[in-house]
Amino acid sequence: MVRFVLDQGQITFLPQKITDTQGSSDTGEAIRLVNHTLMIEPVINKIHPDILALICTLAFYNYLHSADELIYPRAVSPQFLQILELHNFHPTMLNDDPLVKPRFVPKDAQIALSWGGGFDSWAAYLLQPELYSVIIHHHNPDSPIPKPDLVNLPEYITVTSNTRQLSELANKEDEHAGWVVWSQVLIPTLWLAEKYKLGAIGIGGNLGSVFLKNGRQYHPAHLKPNLWFKTFQLVGLPLYLPLAGLTDLAVYRFLEKRTQPAIDFSQIKYCSLSTTTENCHQCLKCQRRELLLGRDLTVPVEAQGPTVDYLQRGKEEYAIWIDKYYQPALQLVPPVVGLKTRLKQALQQVEIPLLPPEYEVMVEHYGWDLA
Repeated sequence: MVRFVLDQGQITFLPQKITDTQGSSDTGEAIRLVNHTLMIEPVINKIHPDILALICTLAFYNYLHSADELIYPRAVSPQFLQILELHNFHPTMLNDDPLVKPRFVPKDAQIALSWGGGFDSWAAYLLQPELYSVIIHHHNPDSPIPKPDLVNLPEYITVTSNTRQLSELANKEDEHAGWVVWSQVLIPTLWLAEKYKLGAIGIGGNLGSVFLKNGRQYHPAHLKPNLWFKTFQLVGLPLYLPLAGLTDLAVYRFLEKRTQPAIDFSQIKYCSLSTTTENCHQCLKCQRRELLLGRDLTVPVEAQGPTVDYLQRGKEEYAIWIDKYYQPALQLVPPVVGLKTRLKQALQQVEIPLLPPEYEVMVEHYGWDLA
């Protein structure tokens, strides 16, 4: 049995077996749980039981697959069982209650932007600055990101949590594992969902992460959505990815054209591994970003993706599609009234063309051996 206990801004994970403190990250690295308590600030009292249960599940996700019973801090709606089934959790008992209704999304629901401070966060905001009612930043005290200095910035909220310090790499003593599931970055936005009447969450994933498995091979995400897309829909907080049809080169070119405000790329933190304010300059993400910036890399290029192929390996044929918007990505836009139209208008306004359907096959053959 696994139990979660809520006390103000602290969620404590109480496993029953030692195997419930050992797992692996979504990149396959062996990890171990070293802190059983998730701490979040500021303290929020109003939170839907299903949202609270999802936060518990996300924070300790990698240690739940062997659990035969799950007890959340509050009884959840029967709909939450669908989330557990999606993720192949099979508890024999769960405190679900038919009297608990699924989360109700108000008619005046707002859209928040989950802010990481990198290229995609900047582009998602600058593409539609009027869209977001609040920007929510998951603050990491060990690696702070400066608040964006923009005119007419919507409400900017910093949430501090120790999510990245809950796990350590099993083979490296005293080295935090960071976000062992990418969706953990959204815990602060979930935490504030009721306070800000959120009906969707804007995030910055681009074509490479959404459709190309980080540059390895095409996957039809619009036909077979990532299970996290389905998860957030089930709690009434669908994910909005306005950059899903753009390569990281197209994102960079959009940012580069911005003159007001000008982007100081030297101040952007894009590394997902470094625990300091500096980028590590060696990981695959750093390699891709620094190729865009025209910097000399200190390690051999191992990163994959169309941008690397185009800039580093001379794949000139990619020029047909690499800076255009892959239109099937529009099918991922949540069913918020007018949102798809607003995105298309925003792309037109900043002169990002839609990729004609006859060229979509070039994207869809990426990474497949057609011989």
